[in-house]
This record gives sequence, C-alpha cells and structure tokens, in this order.
Amino acid sequence: AATGPRGVALAAAAVSVLLKEWTFRMTRAVGKRIRSPVLVANAHHHRSDALSSVVAMVGIGGAMLGAPILDPVGGFCVALMIAVAGVEVATEALTQLTDAVDDAMIERISRLVQDTAGVVDQADLRVRWSGRKLLVDVSVVTDPTISVSAASDVTERVRYNVQSQVPAAHEVLVHSAPRSVGAPPSCPLALKHRPTREAVERDVARVMDSSFKESVEVEHITVHYLGYQTAVEVAIKLDENLLVREAKELAAECREVILRDVPDVEMADIHLDLLEESPQRMVEEARAEERAGPGRAEAEGEARGDGSEADLTGISLQGPLKRER
Repeated sequence: AATGPRGVALAAAAVSVLLKEWTFRMTRAVGKRIRSPVLVANAHHHRSDALSSVVAMVGIGGAMLGAPILDPVGGFCVALMIAVAGVEVATEALTQLTDAVDDAMIERISRLVQDTAGVVDQADLRVRWSGRKLLVDVSVVTDPTISVSAASDVTERVRYNVQSQVPAAHEVLVHSAPRSVGAPPSCPLALKHRPTREAVERDVARVMDSSFKESVEVEHITVHYLGYQTAVEVAIKLDENLLVREAKELAAECREVILRDVPDVEMADIHLDLLEESPQRMVEEARAEERAGPGRAEAEGEARGDGSEADLTGISLQGPLKRER
C-alpha cells in the first residue's frame, strides 16, 4: 500500500524538476538578452525550486530503495548548487555596479572607430553599461590641417558607425583632436608662447596690406598649429591680367614677406582665389543677412523684382561651389 503513493510522489517530483528547469532556462535567456538582473535572479529562483524537487525526488527514491541516507546527501548537494548559483548572481551584479564591459565588445567598438574614414588614430575609449544601455566615450585623432567642419563630419561618421553596428550603444560621445606634430597638443610650453589665431591673422593682414597694398587683395587667412610651429594659409586675389608666371612669382614674394615679417609663423602657403564664391564669403554673407533681419532681406527681394525671400535658416552649398566640367 505504501508503494503506490511513493511512486506518485516520485513522478510528481520528476515533473516538477523538468518544469522548473525549463522555466529557469527561458527566464534566464530573456534576462540575459535584455540585461535585466531582476529576471536573471528570478530565473535562479526557479532553479532553486527545481533543486528542491531534486532533493524530494532523491529522498523518495532512497526511501523506496531502503537507503534513507540519500535524503541528507541530496540536501547537501542541492545546498552546494544553490551556493554556486548565488555566487554567480552576486558576481554579475557586482560587474553591473562597476559598469564593466567585456573585452570583446570594447574591441569591436574600437575597430569600428578606427575603420571610420578620416580617423588617423584612436586616443581614448571608455565604454560602460547603464542598465540596459551602453554608453561610449571616445576621442579620435584627425589630420591637423583639415577644417573644423571636416573634423566635425569625422566625429559624426564615428557616431553613426558605432550606433548602427552596436544597437545597445544608446549614447556615443565623440571628441576630436588634431594629430600632434612635434609636441603634445596640451603642452603648457606651447600654449604659453604661441600666438592666438586672431593675433596671427591680424599680423599677416597688416604685413600684406603694407607690402602689397596695390597688387594683392587678401581674401581669407587660415591658421594651423602644428606642435610648436604656427602655419598659415593665405588666399589672395590678383590682377586677372597677370600671367601665370608673374602670379607665381608674386605669390612666392608674399610667402617670403610673411615668413620674414610676421613673428612666430614658420610656414606659409599662398593660394590664388580665382572665383568670387568661397565658403568664408558665403558664411559672412549669411551672417550679414541674419544681422540685417528678415525684413531687409524681403525688401531686397522686392527691389530686385523677383519676389524672392532670403532663406536664413541655413547656408546652401549648392550651385556656386559645384565644380564646372
């Protein structure tokens, strides 16, 4: 009479073990996928229930076989397995508290950053978890001679590449720094002794105006800091009737005068501006229109008779800068 109930109890314990183990695996898989420590801990709670059923099953089986010693032995094994599961849950919780990220993810993000067009090198990379979101902070090195807008384009491409390839990357902060040439970019000695951009532009414009007032018109000046050295690019306009050889000789003379008379400038590059349109001029015109206000822009449109209104929401780069074929 005792065999029947024990057989039913053994079968019930076995079914409980299977169901609880299945529930554990499903819950843990979902918790891992969405990075929810609550679900993972709840999954281990199901595992504990399954292990408790294992103890019951071992005890029932031992009683049926006439070996009651199996009951405490099974209980000890279950306690050991629960302790191991507790250590695993605690380790994962501590890892999340310290915002740690596995090396494979860091290496993947680093490769995406370095493969982005325009990135010369990767200076620094910090990756951490914030709940289920991945926060990325990276510093990239770019060519020191490109414009600020070009460097900004590089950072935007880095951000897009990381977020498109790593869906968990919720926030990607990208910092751009020019490649150091001969001195670190934050060298206190270089910062103390090199002139400001405004001072260099003012000195170059003064020298050019005093030496070539009648023959050369300075369109714009670009200043570069290459380590301890200061370099300038000067775009000039000349008399359109000059021969190419004469324009070249005059440009060489301008370069010589700048290097001789402008202090702290070690390199100079002279460019001949052949077109009326340029990015600098377009920016200046847009700023002038913004300062004038929409009323003046509309009045100018009516005066032209075309009924057009100035678009002050942005700067169009179509048309004037398109290369003629």
